[in-house]
Amino acid sequence: CEKGKYLTDDGENPSNHDNANDCLVCPNGKFADSESSSSCSSCVAGKYLPASNDPQAHRYCLLCSAGQFSGEMAVSCSLCEAGRFLPSTASEVSGHDSSADCQICPAGKYSVAGAAACIVCPSGKFNTGDQSSNHAGENSCTVCPAGKFASLPGSGSCTNCVAGTYLSDSGGNVDLHDDMNDCIICPAGTYSSSASSVACSLCSTGKYLADLNTDPTYHDSASRCTVCGSGQYNSYEGAKVCVFCNRGTYLSDAATSAGAHDAMADCAICSGGAYNDELGAASCKACRVGTFLSDGATSSSLHDSRADCQVCKSGQFAANEGTVACTDCVAGKYLAYSSTSTQHDASSDCVVCSPGMFSESSSAAFCINCPSGTFISDAITAASHDSQADCTKCGAGKYTIN
Repeated sequence: CEKGKYLTDDGENPSNHDNANDCLVCPNGKFADSESSSSCSSCVAGKYLPASNDPQAHRYCLLCSAGQFSGEMAVSCSLCEAGRFLPSTASEVSGHDSSADCQICPAGKYSVAGAAACIVCPSGKFNTGDQSSNHAGENSCTVCPAGKFASLPGSGSCTNCVAGTYLSDSGGNVDLHDDMNDCIICPAGTYSSSASSVACSLCSTGKYLADLNTDPTYHDSASRCTVCGSGQYNSYEGAKVCVFCNRGTYLSDAATSAGAHDAMADCAICSGGAYNDELGAASCKACRVGTFLSDGATSSSLHDSRADCQVCKSGQFAANEGTVACTDCVAGKYLAYSSTSTQHDASSDCVVCSPGMFSESSSAAFCINCPSGTFISDAITAASHDSQADCTKCGAGKYTIN
């Protein structure tokens, strides 16, 4: 009998040996690799022999292909299940004789049934796990969650966005997780203090963060939010700049406490005798000598210009800066009004009444003539001019006409 056929009769019946057709084709899964075979051999595990009536097909068994395995007397090979692989380098039958020869794909890879090799998950996705189901098919590769990315194909895990950045997409778009640059630097006025942040936190009121997305290290902690400087405040969260206090107000705290800069009301109105004509002042300016400002911090509009400091009225002077009320010239002296502050900036601006004149009240703008028939000869001492009684009657034989 030719190869691939057999004849089992032991020669007792000549009629079983008188025709070539007495030689039978080996059954499925068996072979005869030599002539004159009395029986067929089973294909060993790891090999197979497809069903066929052609004796040529039963002369030898075929080794299962990559990604496949078989048991004994197999008509076909079984596919390794999805999530496993069996490489083409397994050229020995022992590499295909059991389902255990199918290896689970490593982290970051997947396979379909009958795979000779695993396929890497694309950038932006990952997979992991020690079960074949964790690697079965392309859908086993999961888009990185919010706050993470995978810049390389075949990732078994995702990389955290660094502190100071955020990534808000929650795994809906792989293109938003496939590069480190998908982690967005927190915008001005915000920070993220931990890795893998999905959103940035707002700087608190009274603070600001000016950096415009240039460097994540400028946004990686709440301490990066700076307290507003003197003369400034911020009443809302997430500020990139602070607001200047208005003219007529000031804020002296030099960035020591956010609570001292978190409301417009922290900008105090200048006190009496002071003004501020600039935005963002840490202190107010004293009214110059010869002027006064009486308002006691009731309205910033009364302290927002140097012109709010008024020149002292007639009969008054201000010898010191920051005067709330001018000082009256004493009785016996006078000071005529002048729009020039230097005419009201010292007590010496108050002039003793001339001879023959007096002033009984303080803050006199001018002196009064003594009545006719009286006189005052003194020109030096105010006390000699502070009452009409200082006007002396003319002596016998003398007179005055005033």
